[in-house]
Amino acid sequence: MSDTSVLVVEDERLVAEDIKTRLQDLGYRVHDIVDSGQKAVDILEQSLPDLILMDIILHGDLDGIQTAELIKSRHDIPIVYLTSHADQQTLRRVKDSQPSGYIIKPFIDEELYVVIETALYKNRMDAELRERKAWLSTILESIGDGVIATDLESRISFINPVAADLSEWKESRAVGKPVFDVFNAVLAEGRYQLAKVFEEVLKGEQFTARDDIFLSVPSGRQIPIEVNLAPIRNENNAILGVVLVFRDITQRRQVEADLEEERASLARRVDERTQELSLANAELARAVRLKDEFLANMSHELRTPLNAILGMSEALQENVYGDINSKQYRSLQIIQDSGRHLLSLINDILDISKIEAGKLEFERIPVDINGVIASSIAMVRQNAVKKQIQIHSHIQDTITTFLADERRLKQILVNLLSNAVKFTPEGGRIDLSVDSDDERTTLNFAVRDTGIGIAPEDMQRLFRPFEQLDSRLSRAHAGTGLGLALVRRLTELHGGGISLVSEQGRGSTFTVSIPFIDPETPTDQSQRDDGTTAGKSDAGPSAAGHILLAEDNEQNIMTIRDYLSKKGFTVTVARNGLEAVAALNPGIRLILMDIQMPGMDGLEAIRRIRSGSEYKKVPVIAISALAMPGDRDRCIGAGANEYLSKPVRLQSLLALIVSYLNSGGDH
Repeated sequence: MSDTSVLVVEDERLVAEDIKTRLQDLGYRVHDIVDSGQKAVDILEQSLPDLILMDIILHGDLDGIQTAELIKSRHDIPIVYLTSHADQQTLRRVKDSQPSGYIIKPFIDEELYVVIETALYKNRMDAELRERKAWLSTILESIGDGVIATDLESRISFINPVAADLSEWKESRAVGKPVFDVFNAVLAEGRYQLAKVFEEVLKGEQFTARDDIFLSVPSGRQIPIEVNLAPIRNENNAILGVVLVFRDITQRRQVEADLEEERASLARRVDERTQELSLANAELARAVRLKDEFLANMSHELRTPLNAILGMSEALQENVYGDINSKQYRSLQIIQDSGRHLLSLINDILDISKIEAGKLEFERIPVDINGVIASSIAMVRQNAVKKQIQIHSHIQDTITTFLADERRLKQILVNLLSNAVKFTPEGGRIDLSVDSDDERTTLNFAVRDTGIGIAPEDMQRLFRPFEQLDSRLSRAHAGTGLGLALVRRLTELHGGGISLVSEQGRGSTFTVSIPFIDPETPTDQSQRDDGTTAGKSDAGPSAAGHILLAEDNEQNIMTIRDYLSKKGFTVTVARNGLEAVAALNPGIRLILMDIQMPGMDGLEAIRRIRSGSEYKKVPVIAISALAMPGDRDRCIGAGANEYLSKPVRLQSLLALIVSYLNSGGDH
């Protein structure tokens, strides 16, 4: 049996029982049988059936039509009329009451079934339609745009609150009005009239206008708007009307105007700042030039009298002008020591200035480590003996020579040893040791003392030019504060770095780490300190292979180039992307590409290399100091085979290079 329940309202008992039987035979469930309209109304207060079969002629004050109207005002239940009267007046009343259906007695079961199912279906569809309309109406009323819908005659059938507010029309007054009365706008400076646009939309076109459109409202305002019009279609694609969506863009236009003004103001400020920077750069260049001239003049003016002082004191000590007594000899010795100290300060100042200007002469030659250590200790031994300080040295047996600037290396060691002597109390000890790391890629020169030590907060300040830790220390220990700054700069020129470990009252250890370059490596003998390789345009691949290194940092160039050269590779250096692309030749077997370089960066260089067929298969290893999310993907996307982030372990880099070369470039 069906779950559909039917209430039968019929005042003839035999007819009612017959209908009940028929309903049950058709599979329906009879909810109840009543013989009057009032009983039908009362029973619905207790429970509701799915459908009502309503006889029109009933006992009591209410006939079937009146009862149906009363029920429909309270409940949403489909009602089918049962009548044996087919006169025009009855049928007119039936039609006006808008029933779900009616059937004329007598009827057959098939007619009853069709009428009931049709009524139930229509009721379900009406309910769904009402829900959809309510849902759509809620959405249209809640969105921020104005929405107006019209019929085929361009009369408004719907207007949401936003559209009503913008057009200054009440919703109740706007519905049914011609849309042109409510939405009074000139589109695109009069090129399109609204009526003409509606005609095109009703033919199936869509219309969008975003510039120079103003809505005229009763208050006299002209509101800038953005407008979209589209046809409304039913399920059969037939056009039923037009939907018009618009929004107030007053605020947006103001923001755009403000942004344009801000852009113009920013452009003016940029121009002003550019002029200021140009003037500042010109002044800076002038200041640098004047400083260079001043230093050159001061060097000459200071060295000239110093030469006389030192020469004369030496001559006097050698009795060139006659015999002198021991007291005079000691006085002359003090004069000579003071003059040499002053000369060393002048040299430090000039060297710092030359390094900053990039004009310091720097030449790598084979250096005897034992000889440099002995010479450096000899230069400070006299001051150490005066303070009864012992100096000891230890050099790793396997290390004898390496490539370095011998003069600058002595400057580094003498400055560190002099500092140690200066800040170590009488009777103390200084140790100078030289060793290498396990891979023999780095030499470590360590100077340890038993001096006063350094507070942690003061360690970084030590390496800044002209800085002393405090005035008390300045008075207790003479100096300009240039020594350690010069040590750091000279170490960096060697491609190395300096570290410090110290404890107040226990002493300090300064360690200078410099890349170890073996003089026996053939490729190193032909290298110049400008970072290029002699005869690079004609250089063919060595047994290990020819590598193109694209890198703009001189310390990194020196470290990687010298390390790979020691391992048997031929290295060609390019300092930006353009140089890298230009340096390509058939002998190049692998490319190391830095990403951040001046001019053309590494990514663009990789793209250009990959754009030609000749070098598509040459392995490219991208190297970047950023190490940010997405860097690897950008490098691989540009065409790199692998990506490494700085700092790069040289052993790992070597293993990766060998892996690619042994695999023929495929990985």
